[in-house]
Amino acid sequence: ADMPLLGPNLLQDTFLTRQTTQLHGLGGQGPGEGTLVREWAWLSRQKARDLAVSGLHRPQGAVGVKIALETSTVNSLLIGIESSTPLKQDFFGRHHGPDCTSKEVSVFGKRKWRDYRRAGEDVP
Repeated sequence: ADMPLLGPNLLQDTFLTRQTTQLHGLGGQGPGEGTLVREWAWLSRQKARDLAVSGLHRPQGAVGVKIALETSTVNSLLIGIESSTPLKQDFFGRHHGPDCTSKEVSVFGKRKWRDYRRAGEDVP
């Protein structure tokens, strides 16, 4: 899964990655797409210790996890929640109309999953 990111960069000391994504909420940023640029560096364990890199050591009391693939049948019921009654204005100033179209934000005021998916995020 990480081969496209790491494969070409295994022999370099540092490298950059660029990702186009939604920047809403990042540093007070409003809605809109932008590019995140990250600089990566390979470090020796000693250098990582010297820099106090977080996650280098297992936390005290950590429990090992075993991951296994298991197939099972799951039954569910999807219940829709509307932000207002038909033809009325909701808390965010939007109207619930008879047009049967999906709105830009959810009933809770957050971006919809499709926006994260469009930005390349893995979402359900």
